[in-house]
Amino acid sequence: MGQGYYVNWQKATASVLQNPLYLRFQNQNLADIDPAIPKELLGSVKPNTENAEIISYLSWIIRCQALAGIQ
Repeated sequence: MGQGYYVNWQKATASVLQNPLYLRFQNQNLADIDPAIPKELLGSVKPNTENAEIISYLSWIIRCQALAGIQ
């Protein structure tokens, strides 16, 4: 398989573990996160390879909330 990111978020690297967007949500339950916030933040991230991990992480939060019926 290639070097890209899978649809579902994978084990974090050190760089994403220090990202302010990761730190913002890491200790919250999905149900406690306003669903609009990860969507808004995802829209503010530049779509480049440097940001691929945090894009994957925010997308994962959004998908998990949708699966749990949190909208």
